[in-house]
Amino acid sequence: MDHIMTYEEYLRDVKKGIVTDLGNSPVTPLLLMLQGKWKTQILYELCIHDTARFGTLKKELPGITNTMLTNSLRELERERSAHQAERESYEAFLPPLRKQYEDAAKAYDEKNQSYTRLRSERNLLLGGQPADQVERSFHERVEALKSHLKQLQESTTRHAGEVEQYRGITEQIKKDLAETSGLLSARRQELDNWMVAYQENSEGKTLEESLSEMTAQKSECSFRLRTHEENKRKIAGFQQELSERRAMSERWAKLNELAGSADGAKFRRIAQGYTLDVLLSYANVQLRQLSRRYRLERVPDTLALQVIDQDMCDEIRTVHSLSGGESFLVSLALALGLSSLSSNRMKVESLFIDEGFGSLDAETLRVAMDALESLRTQGRKIGVISHVQEMTERIPVQIRVNRAGNGRSYLEVI
Repeated sequence: MDHIMTYEEYLRDVKKGIVTDLGNSPVTPLLLMLQGKWKTQILYELCIHDTARFGTLKKELPGITNTMLTNSLRELERERSAHQAERESYEAFLPPLRKQYEDAAKAYDEKNQSYTRLRSERNLLLGGQPADQVERSFHERVEALKSHLKQLQESTTRHAGEVEQYRGITEQIKKDLAETSGLLSARRQELDNWMVAYQENSEGKTLEESLSEMTAQKSECSFRLRTHEENKRKIAGFQQELSERRAMSERWAKLNELAGSADGAKFRRIAQGYTLDVLLSYANVQLRQLSRRYRLERVPDTLALQVIDQDMCDEIRTVHSLSGGESFLVSLALALGLSSLSSNRMKVESLFIDEGFGSLDAETLRVAMDALESLRTQGRKIGVISHVQEMTERIPVQIRVNRAGNGRSYLEVI
């Protein structure tokens, strides 16, 4: 008979052969659930013996009392009954669970087949390329299609405008054709009427004879028309020449009106006016050095002079309103201006002034002498005839006329 493993050997072998990471056997929690010292040993003995009597169990379990063995067997029986009832209840739930499992397994197989089919279709659609690359290619294709669609829309819009334009042209052509057809019908009717009238009034002449007469008349009319056009061109040339001669005549008439007269007085007056204006411009330059109060001007449309009093808000005065000294300064300025005017064409080196200095005050006399001295320094010879004693002090070269008695006099150069 084979050796039967004792319970202590069983526990030792279990701990030695089946050890977890925590150092315990996987059945250790189950053993802990079987509370009590004898339940596990009783179960072990019952497992290794097909049948075991009460006495045999008590013999195999040394140290256990009858009461303890009886109570343990009863508890095990109750637990077996409870487990049997629980097992029966589990077995009652097992068919529906098995059915649910089979349905779930079937659904899983269908889903797996669908997934496999979809994966194959996906690989077929992607062509073995990555999904992001296919998506990028798809977006690029979409953008290209959008651009092409936009071009097509623009082309459609442009062609739609052209179609509308062509439609309008077609409608206009139809309208023109209708009008032309109407005109053609009217002309045909007029031609028919003319043919009827011609046959009534042709006096037996053929259409060719009438056409020959009309051709001759046309030639004669063309000759007359060319002659008329040539005459019109000649008349236009004559009119142009007449206009030019009339313009020239008007210019000569205007020139005659401005400067023409029998004795030349009108032209002479104009030339004198221009010369006087130039003279006054030179004289005013000299007058500003002698007296800044006055300015000379010509009386409009005359050869007379007038004085502008700048100290009196440019009041216009006649030369007759000037005092003796003022008249002398104006005369001196005119004389100096005349010498400047003459110097443009000839060289005037001498100027003689007869009297006039006696009416000047000391300041004005000094200004006049300064002006004469300036002319002298420019190389001109100034001759002054005066009896003013103050002038002798500033004139270096003098010719004195002395009385000799009996109505005689003699000259003395100093």
